[in-house]
Amino acid sequence: MTVNDSSSSRAADLPADTSSYEQERRQKLQKLRDLGVDPYGQRTEGITPLASIKSQYTPEMGHDGGPVVKAAGRIMLKRDMGKLTFLTLRDDSGIDLQCGLDKKRLSERDWQINELLDLGDQIVVTGKLGTTRKGEVTIWTGSDPIADGALMMAGKALLSPPGKFHGLEDIEQRYRQRYVDLWANPEVMQLALLRTRVVQEMRNYLTGLGYVEVETPMMQIIHGGAAAKPFKTHHNALDIPLFMRIAPELFLKRLLVGGMRKVFEINRNFRNEGISPRHNPEFTMLEAYEAYGSWETMAEMVEGMICHLAEKLFGGLKIIHRGDAEGAEKRVINLTRPWRRVRMDQLVEERTGWKFDKQSIAAHGDTLSHVLDLYDPGGSRSLGREASGLQLRHTEIRAANRITAFRSHLLAISP
Repeated sequence: MTVNDSSSSRAADLPADTSSYEQERRQKLQKLRDLGVDPYGQRTEGITPLASIKSQYTPEMGHDGGPVVKAAGRIMLKRDMGKLTFLTLRDDSGIDLQCGLDKKRLSERDWQINELLDLGDQIVVTGKLGTTRKGEVTIWTGSDPIADGALMMAGKALLSPPGKFHGLEDIEQRYRQRYVDLWANPEVMQLALLRTRVVQEMRNYLTGLGYVEVETPMMQIIHGGAAAKPFKTHHNALDIPLFMRIAPELFLKRLLVGGMRKVFEINRNFRNEGISPRHNPEFTMLEAYEAYGSWETMAEMVEGMICHLAEKLFGGLKIIHRGDAEGAEKRVINLTRPWRRVRMDQLVEERTGWKFDKQSIAAHGDTLSHVLDLYDPGGSRSLGREASGLQLRHTEIRAANRITAFRSHLLAISP
């Protein structure tokens, strides 16, 4: 018997702080290569999403009487039972599907690959669709006649995955390692895919109304369109200072001046300010303009677009909002039109009894600050921004179950 010590010699070259788990996985990585297997796979045709495969199953297929299918996914659970191994795979469809590896159905090399698999590895399997004795839908990996290739590597994981019961729970780690969060928590993947569908439907709706999607500069000589602190950069070739845009407004309006009638842009903006649930230094914005219209024209467009998204993606105009905090009370948001449209000063007066007019600014400034202190103790103060803050912190909360469009924002807070 020949002993290959290449894996042990490579392990000796690893940094001293490498965990024993990683060292073991790296040794398996080398063993796969010694078998002539590429641990990171190759181009593979004909892969079907796990959700589609699972939906194909019918009771008439029995134990292994279904069609031959090819699936790919990440190993979330592995159970070794001697000459039989069960793997639970997960892909971006949000569905987990079991595959069975029976030594009698696999080639010698494929069975050796099975023995080198770990949780977190990505693999491709080919086999007949069926069930186990307990009724679990399963892909019985193998080929007839038996040949290499029923089990293939797609990506060898060198680090251990999060715990199989609790998943990735640490908030800090989830934000710093989004790529892990996506596959460790299926609901995160589904939310990311839903966002993509929302953006696509926004494009479909606006182009259907005759809007033209455009791209405007992200580096600008003068930052405008909003009141925000910009990120600064420098253009080496032109030797000029530039700013990352805080809004696309000015360039979109120039397109109207140039003759375009309806334009929109789904754009990235950068504001060098604080971070909170409402603010992020880098964020995506939809901004649209239409010539020969008014604020009411745009209000109609926004109402129509949001209702279209709700009906297209959520199946109706009543959306259940579960809240961010654990155990938060669920609320039903009714998007049925027409939405309420109200001036900002009128809504502040309605909710607080404080009337915002030119004569009462000085007289009621202290009163307004007192009310704001209830919502934002110690926050910065200016009359225009106090009224705006009051609107955001107070009236939005009260109007949360009824869609309300605010208009006529104060001149003091306009950029």
